[in-house]
Amino acid sequence: MLPRDLVKMLRLRGHEAIHVHQIGVIGTSDKGIWSYAEDTLSVLISKDSDFEHFAAISNRAHLIHYKKGNQTTAELLGDIFQELENIEEKIKSGNRIIVVAPTESI
Repeated sequence: MLPRDLVKMLRLRGHEAIHVHQIGVIGTSDKGIWSYAEDTLSVLISKDSDFEHFAAISNRAHLIHYKKGNQTTAELLGDIFQELENIEEKIKSGNRIIVVAPTESI
């Protein structure tokens, strides 16, 4: 589960954001969480690869799949903050699945 501080950061950047704890879907299946995202036309941020299947067949919600593994909250927030403008542009362009993954080093 991603940190609640991510919601705070997104709100400070002008986005409407809510954590799964606040919407009463904890313990709900991934499908139930995705259904909520579709019903509310949301962008779901998750480390869970199961959501890619739902996003691939959806035309209502977006997925930001965060694939950077275990990190401190500060590292995760820094990564999302650094990528946020790029993520926003991809969503505006109609991308349904946005992957934030480690960059390869040579």
